[in-house]
Amino acid sequence: MQQALELMHQMKSQGVDPDVYVYSQLMDHLIKKKNDVDAADHLFQKMQLESFGGVKPNVVVYNILLRGLCNQQQGGLSKNGVGWHR
Repeated sequence: MQQALELMHQMKSQGVDPDVYVYSQLMDHLIKKKNDVDAADHLFQKMQLESFGGVKPNVVVYNILLRGLCNQQQGGLSKNGVGWHR
């Protein structure tokens, strides 16, 4: 997770604002390669904050998170105004 946040800061320092595609790729990597759904969820929460660009998630982002959660057999998901919560 720390590497993902460092990449975000590095991109911003070079004048590149991460978009929904960048966030979705990082989340997909965290879930598929690192098996870390919690880190992907944390990144999902951060991407929506104004300090991280206020990026709105799209259907791809939601599918990545749901697939990761289902693969870990985690239940009890609910959607509130901010995002998905267990």
